[in-house]
Parts: sequence; structure tokens; C-alpha cells
Amino acid sequence: MGFEPGGQAAGGKWEGMDVDKEVIEYVEDKGYGGVMFWAINETGFFTSDKTGLNVNILAKHAEEVFNNSEPE
Repeated sequence: MGFEPGGQAAGGKWEGMDVDKEVIEYVEDKGYGGVMFWAINETGFFTSDKTGLNVNILAKHAEEVFNNSEPE
């Protein structure tokens, strides 16, 4: 699952930090391999969201979620 947590290209709208965290947990719960982030140096196309700053928060959450999971 890929994330661009902040301003979106083509006028898209970011769903927000809580939704992205829920998706990370869902991906791990279903046994998928992981998550990725892109455009981490973007400052946001139509908002002041700082994608890179948001990535740091989500990457830390992903690390905790995937590292605390039980192997199947």
C-alpha cells in the first residue's frame, strides 16, 4: 500500500492521519508485506500539509505495527 500523506496531485484530497494509520493496521492484519511512502519532500499542492513531516509520523506507526505483529 502506498501513501502520499499530505497535498495530493490533480486536486485529490488526503484522507488524513487517522485513516492512514487504520490502513497500515489493516495491511498488517491481513498479512501483506508492508507500506511505502512517496512525495515525501512535497509541501502540498493545495494545502499547507507537509507530506514529509506526515511521513515521519506514519513511518513510526508502521514500524511499531509491523514490529509488534506475531509471525504466522
